[in-house]
Amino acid sequence: FARALWGDERKFTTQWDAEYPSDGRPPYGPCQDSNEPHCGALFVPSAEDQVPYLPEGHPPCGTPAGSEGVFGGPKSNIPWSLKWSRALCNTLSAEGFWGGHIGPFFHREKFGFSFWDAKNDDVDSHAIVRAKWTGARADNLYCNPADADCDPNNTGVILEDM
Repeated sequence: FARALWGDERKFTTQWDAEYPSDGRPPYGPCQDSNEPHCGALFVPSAEDQVPYLPEGHPPCGTPAGSEGVFGGPKSNIPWSLKWSRALCNTLSAEGFWGGHIGPFFHREKFGFSFWDAKNDDVDSHAIVRAKWTGARADNLYCNPADADCDPNNTGVILEDM
């Protein structure tokens, strides 16, 4: 998912800054003097500059509706699958399935991740995980147990009815 990578490149490097100055919105960047964790979130390079990042014949990316999460915590010296699962599990533990970061993951059809090691000379550093979700938004299949009218024992699809 190139948009997550472009957001990290915008946040942690200056490679896009000369060609793409600020548009006045902090989440767009440049980000070198920004403490905004989502800096770079709105950045998408031109169709021409996207070509090296995309599969041959892929249409240029835009900025459709979606969500972004930026997570710290996973160690940088572990496989990407563990980085992703640690970010997901830590956030799931903190927010539950109905949180602002987890909800989009389970309810959007398209998602992607970028893992950024901000201190690549330190084997014990933590990676930053930038996640993007977009595409059609699906309904929740289950009620939120925090809601008074939710019965967790009577929710979702019943397999016998399928």
